[in-house]
Amino acid sequence: MNLFQFYRKNFVFLLAAVWLPTCVVLAEPPVLQSCALVSSAVVSIDVPKSITDNNTVESTILVSGEPTILTDVDLNLNINHTFAGDLEITLISPLGTEVVVVTDVGGANDDVFTGTLFDDQATDAAVNFVFQNLVPVSTLIPEGALGAFTGEDPNGTWTLRIFDDAGGDIGTLNSWGLTFSSCSDNQPANADLIELSEEPAILVVDGSPIQRTLEVSSARGEICSMTASISIPHTFPSDLDIFLTSPEGTVIPLTTDNGGSNDDCFAGTTFTDAPGVLPVSDQTYAVGVVVPQVVPEGAMSAFVGENPNGVWTLDVADDAMSDSGTLMSWGISIQTCDTDSDGDGVIDGDDNCPSDTNPTQTDQDADGAGDACDICPSDAAKVALGICGCGVADTDTDADGTADCNDLCSADPSKTDAGICGCGIADIDSDQSGIVDCLFGQEISKQTSDIKSRAQALKYAQNKKQQKSVRTELNAILGLIDELSQYLNTNASSLVFAEGVSLESTNTLTSRLSKQMKQLRKKLKRSRPLFNRGKKKVVKTAGSVDSALNG
Repeated sequence: MNLFQFYRKNFVFLLAAVWLPTCVVLAEPPVLQSCALVSSAVVSIDVPKSITDNNTVESTILVSGEPTILTDVDLNLNINHTFAGDLEITLISPLGTEVVVVTDVGGANDDVFTGTLFDDQATDAAVNFVFQNLVPVSTLIPEGALGAFTGEDPNGTWTLRIFDDAGGDIGTLNSWGLTFSSCSDNQPANADLIELSEEPAILVVDGSPIQRTLEVSSARGEICSMTASISIPHTFPSDLDIFLTSPEGTVIPLTTDNGGSNDDCFAGTTFTDAPGVLPVSDQTYAVGVVVPQVVPEGAMSAFVGENPNGVWTLDVADDAMSDSGTLMSWGISIQTCDTDSDGDGVIDGDDNCPSDTNPTQTDQDADGAGDACDICPSDAAKVALGICGCGVADTDTDADGTADCNDLCSADPSKTDAGICGCGIADIDSDQSGIVDCLFGQEISKQTSDIKSRAQALKYAQNKKQQKSVRTELNAILGLIDELSQYLNTNASSLVFAEGVSLESTNTLTSRLSKQMKQLRKKLKRSRPLFNRGKKKVVKTAGSVDSALNG
């Protein structure tokens, strides 16, 4: 069960007792895509009231708690009266807007309004309906458009005024009520104003209908309000029957048999639902005096919610003989509206922040996102902070998954920080010395210090077993010297030598050290003094190599 069905069910329950014998008929509100409609109903509690000859009776409804902007109003009415044509009925809003419901319609027929819904979206206009005695009419279009109340605040006192303008018949106001429809969310905002017209200057000939069309295309949204205008100079305006048909097939009578014999009264007339405008059927006409505005017999609000695009049709007929006229021009003015999610008066399709109020549409960085929803309003490349924040692109130059702003090595896909060796150089320790390869100076220092300390630790041995151990250490030191020599030549361009020292002179020292170590290995077999003298030379040369590389 939708919301409208719910309120209808409960409203009928509340009113059934006072609106018998006829059933209450509630119309659906206009179908709008631009907002979600909610509906509610109110009834008068100061009824019944007697309707006596040549007197006015008023009944009121105090409304509170309703949404403050009306979209649609319908009037439910239950009146017994033995001469419906005596009645002049007016509905007055809290704002003071008056809408003529009926004046002098229904003729001598009894009790035709005992359960009538007056609704702009109904099918039959009250002024044209063929009434039957004691046959209640379920729905009618009022003479004045209830659309005049659109946009008003319904909260306050509504007044129903009934005047019996003749003697001999009386009646009773049994009950009456109003149904309101309003947007449950933000109001739609204006989308497009479409104004089309033509000047065909076609003769309106007795018994020969005219049909003209205007086509609307590319309009956005749905109809929220509209007017139609005609200029038909004619020597007997009440001969004219004029109808307007929408692209969706809704037909409303603009005027049928109004104006009497007053020449040219419709030679520049706008048909509108605007407040304060008299119905075409109640207008006072004069010969040669153009009526600028009238409410049509069928309300313009019957088109509300429809798609304006397509062919609009004007039908004009002269239904009597002897007088003629000319359709000089006609046109339509349509205001469409569409969804405005944030209620800032700008439709979502035009809104650079459709979910954030931004009526000025300010967009200082011209990136298409208004400042109201742009977290980086001065950065045309961003509307959110992203990884790097406003003003900094979230670029990942080396495609390593870390944005440049957080990557200290933005051109090195293997590193996001400099590490030990810096960007572009892997922190590899090929010889597992505990010192990465890029630290050439530290590697050299470690190697030369190791050679020197191990040479100083050598001791002469007499027995064969001990000499074997010393020879093993001598061979190991020789291996270190060879590695040092290779390291020097491989990494020479990255090494810093002591002042006055070069790669060539250092190579000379390492060659001398290697030769001295080999001689020391031979002296181990000869005597302690010779070994110790040789060791002294080795330690001295190793110290020279260390100084050459480490200063």
